[in-house]
Amino acid sequence: MKKENELKEQVGNLTETGGHIVKVDPIEGTPFQLVSVNEGFFVSMGKYRLTEYFDTPNLAINEVKNKSWSLILSVCSVIFETAGNVSSVK
Repeated sequence: MKKENELKEQVGNLTETGGHIVKVDPIEGTPFQLVSVNEGFFVSMGKYRLTEYFDTPNLAINEVKNKSWSLILSVCSVIFETAGNVSSVK
């Protein structure tokens, strides 16, 4: 259970951030969005925040372009969580 909580803290969830969403833009050619909030910019996939806050939109987009391990592991965590939710519904 401890590992699950750590992953949730790392991945985040837009509904749990408490930040005011200012703007959401799709990142072309990807399943990701660039989200602008009061705290900065981050990359999301659906309702899930995948990255930490960045100071500029370009830094956040570069995280996607560079395919960082952090982003890859965050996406995997989202997929596993989503798959688990689908399995429990059946």
